[in-house]
Amino acid sequence: MPNLGAEEGAKWVHHIALPRVTATLRLWRHLFGAPQQWVGAAESEGGWSEEGWSEEGWPETLGPRPEEAAFDWLSGVSGACWFGDRAARIALAAAGDAGASPSPAVVKRVHDKDFAVQVAEAEGYLPACLQGLSATYSPEDLADPDSWLEGLARRLAQWPAWVDGAFTLKPRLGSSGRGRVSGRAHALETAKIRAALPRLARQGGAVLEPWLQRETDLSVMLHIAPPASTADGAITLLGASEQLLAPSGVYLGHLGEIDSRGRVFSGSPWEEPMREAAAAAASRARAAGYWGPCGVDGFAFLGPETAAPHGPSRLRPLVEFNARFTVGIVAAGLIRRALSQVKARLGLEPGERRGFLFALDPPPGWSQWGDLNEAAGPGSLLLPLAPDSTESREKGKQARPALLFARDAATLRAAVSAGANAAR
Repeated sequence: MPNLGAEEGAKWVHHIALPRVTATLRLWRHLFGAPQQWVGAAESEGGWSEEGWSEEGWPETLGPRPEEAAFDWLSGVSGACWFGDRAARIALAAAGDAGASPSPAVVKRVHDKDFAVQVAEAEGYLPACLQGLSATYSPEDLADPDSWLEGLARRLAQWPAWVDGAFTLKPRLGSSGRGRVSGRAHALETAKIRAALPRLARQGGAVLEPWLQRETDLSVMLHIAPPASTADGAITLLGASEQLLAPSGVYLGHLGEIDSRGRVFSGSPWEEPMREAAAAAASRARAAGYWGPCGVDGFAFLGPETAAPHGPSRLRPLVEFNARFTVGIVAAGLIRRALSQVKARLGLEPGERRGFLFALDPPPGWSQWGDLNEAAGPGSLLLPLAPDSTESREKGKQARPALLFARDAATLRAAVSAGANAAR
């Protein structure tokens, strides 16, 4: 069972009822070969029920269900978990999985947001304008709120003027979108921050960062082969894409380009430095003992008004290292499942690319996928990925994931942007 939210402790099972989480679980399942068996981690509040999960729900829009896995490295795998913590490994072992895996302690160590901070500094991937601004706090650091808040105020007072005192505190383990606390130095909401400290402590501590004006959110998807495999420690780049996020940081979707081989690209001018930084982070994680699926998140932002190749734009290519499956990996796998249709129906040939959009629901400003499909223009292809249940949709009990392909990514990007502007 993919334990989304497992980094946040035993409460992960409560997320399963959320429509977007349910959709993600089902889509993740489509990456594996058939047949399959779901396994739920026992160490979860409220327990785990298999009710409603026996059927895979393969989308008819993807054509016949193939027997093989979407990626070679998933072929022959006896068991897999979304995040390899102790509870997930125990559940898989109880179900009969005897496959090797990285130690849960290693998984936790490299998944910790402080790992990405340290790698970025050691490998030279932290922009000069951000050096010395971030800080990492342990649960013990947060145990004395009065002293810690005084130190926070002193640190924020030393930040440069261009940051305007905007900051965010992210949990070291768990979702930044759900768990962060943001504010401004000149109007420090100490009561709100104080109330959040126990929760941050339970999630491994906190990372303090400037809250920057982001231009583009980016992600890279990778796989690190097991040490005992024939590809001994090889790192495979599965793809790169633009991430669509809500202002709070909550995930909305992925947007980018594909070629006739099913390779996934962001189409961003920052793609190569993103891939380079992601490979460096994966190498560090491998050296620490991790292998398996992983992802790297980064973003382009507006920095100080100083001379630079891209004007004030800067790239922070290594923000988080996710030592688990990611929704980006799910999207890349689904694109592989749909590739034959895209090639046939959109005439995708070697040397060409097409734009794609993957989202768990129609993007903000678009109530229906069909309307967005029309806006994508001639040559688009819409593949809904959820079972057809009008009643469930009307009651808000079901997400509406889909893949939308178009002649180019720019058209999709413009349509998504127009919808977001209209929704404001």
